[in-house]
Amino acid sequence: YAGFLEGSQKLAQAYLEGALASLGWQPELGQTLDTQQVASELGIQAHKRQALRQLFKSFVASGHLVQEENMLCIAQHVRPRSADELSSIKSRLLSRFPWAKYELALMANCGEVLGQVLIGELNPLDLLFSQSGICAADFYRRSAVANYFNLLVCDALRELIRSKNGKPLRIIEIGAGTGGTTSAVLPILPRDGTQYVFTDKSPVFFDAAECEFSDYPFVEYRVLDIEKTTSAQGWIPEQFDIVIASNVLHATRDIQQTLRNVRELLTKEGTLLLVELLRPQAWLDFTFGLLEGWWRFDDRIRLDYPL
Repeated sequence: YAGFLEGSQKLAQAYLEGALASLGWQPELGQTLDTQQVASELGIQAHKRQALRQLFKSFVASGHLVQEENMLCIAQHVRPRSADELSSIKSRLLSRFPWAKYELALMANCGEVLGQVLIGELNPLDLLFSQSGICAADFYRRSAVANYFNLLVCDALRELIRSKNGKPLRIIEIGAGTGGTTSAVLPILPRDGTQYVFTDKSPVFFDAAECEFSDYPFVEYRVLDIEKTTSAQGWIPEQFDIVIASNVLHATRDIQQTLRNVRELLTKEGTLLLVELLRPQAWLDFTFGLLEGWWRFDDRIRLDYPL
């Protein structure tokens, strides 16, 4: 996976070079710049500028840009790649890391039209959750990374089920979304005595989930905004033995308040099964990092990145 991350960093830089060139960026060797000024000159949307600062770090990592206090200096020529070159870079990565086809497909969905995304002509949500081709739902369900962490969640659940000694099991999943984690855990749960509540901030995912999980009558579907106190939304305090939250809590404004709200849901002996990425990755910055919600954090814990 470390090899894939290194390779995806190079692909990310190639996509960024092409995107900025398509918007008219023509940097000169030795020129100093700040990303805010570049963003303003190129017409990049205000809420995409944090994303652009993060994307520029691929240039720093490659040595094309050098950080000098609060400014960046162009140390090597930045040359946009042709479509054939981009395709070749992606093909080599796919050949070497075939299990990363979901990450690479999402990168291509966004990277190939990155310039249009940055100036607001295309919505990254449409690119990530497309009804055709590989989309984010495929990554959550089929990627090697998602499968690995879903296996860990299932292992932990089996231990918790054993510790209950047949007692009723009350589970709530926060931000269940496309049901990637749900589809992994439902088959291992006891059919008798289990209550599973599938939640999301919006009911938009519920119809598809109810259809997919119709064989599990112990599942119910409710709206929950975990950024707000749960009691104010009609939830009974200390109602659940287990809270599952997979790649969702980072997308909240105040992580401390969010965790207090999670705690409201749990019994005193309850368990939070939390899955979260911990650090920036180039392929993430070129996909989910383009979403406005990725940058909505505003707390004293996370200073410049949501993870």
